[in-house]
Amino acid sequence: MKTEATETKTHRSKQTDKIKVSDEGVIITWLETVLTEKYNVADKQLISEDKNKIKHIHDGNFLPHKDFLDAMKMLRKPVIDICELGKYDQFDRIRIYGVSFSGEQDEAKVVITYGKEVEWSGQVWISNTPLTPLYDQDKFTGSKNLDKCCAAILKEAQLYMDGKHAENPQLSLSFENGEKVELPVKTGEPA
Repeated sequence: MKTEATETKTHRSKQTDKIKVSDEGVIITWLETVLTEKYNVADKQLISEDKNKIKHIHDGNFLPHKDFLDAMKMLRKPVIDICELGKYDQFDRIRIYGVSFSGEQDEAKVVITYGKEVEWSGQVWISNTPLTPLYDQDKFTGSKNLDKCCAAILKEAQLYMDGKHAENPQLSLSFENGEKVELPVKTGEPA
């Protein structure tokens, strides 16, 4: 019995699934797709194909860099448009807490988790945008720059995983005996 020679090729792709920002750090979840193809060497015919998805979570305990927070803040205008929240003078009352992605390429969609400070109580109302096409600029006015905003956030998320974090400022307290104590200060707040 003659055995035919085979060749295996593996392809990997990565797609960010969720980004959550808090005053404690950043959590980034992404899916890695591993496609393994087995070919007959003689005629280059595909013999078999195996596709696996692996979920990865980066739970960062460092505060996000100002650039990351600024990228998240870019989503405030699309949130106001998508959710029909009214006037843009409410920018300071809206904070972006997270972004979830689904779909691929031209079919990509996004859900944004945001908080809006209620004027009369000062409490924060947390909600999500509807599942919104990332590239359908004719249907949703809020998605006009949504793709650019999300691209900036994805770039900053990668930089965060690569080590770009906020500096950890210290607060110095002096006691009566002249001794100084350094205390960490949390300066990060959701975008």
